[in-house]
Amino acid sequence: MVYSEGNAASVTTSNGEGSGYTIPGTGIMVNNMLGEADLNPQGFHQWQENQRISSMMSPTIMLKDNQPEIVLGSGGSNRIRTAILQVISNLIDWQMPLLDAIESPRCHWENYQLDIEPQFSLDELTA
Repeated sequence: MVYSEGNAASVTTSNGEGSGYTIPGTGIMVNNMLGEADLNPQGFHQWQENQRISSMMSPTIMLKDNQPEIVLGSGGSNRIRTAILQVISNLIDWQMPLLDAIESPRCHWENYQLDIEPQFSLDELTA
């Protein structure tokens, strides 16, 4: 969201792979970012002490004339980056209105598997 004062805010959330531990009385599961295979392909046991953790979270600001125009964020663990990229492509390449760009179905490729959201029509998939 871009405010009239020029400030911008974005939210990107992820529970990673999930730790399996829920904080008692809250219903909140603690994340497990060290378990993310794309961040730690050698496994979390290889993590070096006193080193900052990388993150796949990607709150994004698109500028127009050096001013924030569109601010994006997404939940979705490994799919955050592809979600943001596809919304940006819908906005720039396909000139979609913002809501349509966000609500359009997406696809995600990972580990030799293509996942396609069910909103794609059979004609689109065939093409």
